[in-house]
Amino acid sequence: MRTLKILLKKMIQLFNKFIDWIGKNIGRIKTIGLLTIIILMIISFVNNGCNRHELSKIVEKVTGLNIQNDILHKNIKERDSLLLLKDVKIAEIKDSLQKSQKKTKELEMQYKHLENDYRNLSSKLISITTDSSYSFLIHIAYPYEGNMKYPFNEPQVKGIHLTWLEKISLEELNNNLLAQVDGCKAQLVLKDNLITETSGEMSLMKETRKDLEKIIDNKDIIIQTKDKEINRNNRRKNFWKVTTGIAGGLFIIALF
Repeated sequence: MRTLKILLKKMIQLFNKFIDWIGKNIGRIKTIGLLTIIILMIISFVNNGCNRHELSKIVEKVTGLNIQNDILHKNIKERDSLLLLKDVKIAEIKDSLQKSQKKTKELEMQYKHLENDYRNLSSKLISITTDSSYSFLIHIAYPYEGNMKYPFNEPQVKGIHLTWLEKISLEELNNNLLAQVDGCKAQLVLKDNLITETSGEMSLMKETRKDLEKIIDNKDIIIQTKDKEINRNNRRKNFWKVTTGIAGGLFIIALF
């Protein structure tokens, strides 16, 4: 209790000294208060001008970035339309390629059967009589309406029949191989087209990825710019709260 009284007594003494000091320096305090108010007014005027200029620059920067993002979004949409067309084109090429490959497989299987038939022609002729072979030659293989001038023996008849069958069989084999070659050529063209379309699609996707990364970067810059402005405004508010309080106190003292 005694200590508290001593502490209060010292505080009263310090307060009285402070009042005395103010009384002795009231003129100087008034001058300082007025100068402080004037300086704050000047700073406020200049600061407002700077703030407007900075705000204008920020608005211009953010607007420019938003416009750039709008253009990038538009490019991405147009590119998406092209990608859809390419997807359709690629699907058509793959379908044609699959059909061509299936057809080639069928030709390969057919060729094996034709080749087997060709190798077994001689054995098939054994069960056919020479008369049947002769009749086949003059009526089907080499039809002739005139008088027969050249006589042939049985082995010759069989040989001619076999030669004719081999000729027909080889023609079928040759046509099959040509069809296979044409199919392979068509598949090469389709694969080249597929590579071209796929490469074009990948290029479009890479451009879209770059645009999306640019949009994200622009948005990050906008956020950072706005955050900086918010922090700057908060610092300004705190500064003016303190300086306004000081100026208000000095102004009140200046009035008295």
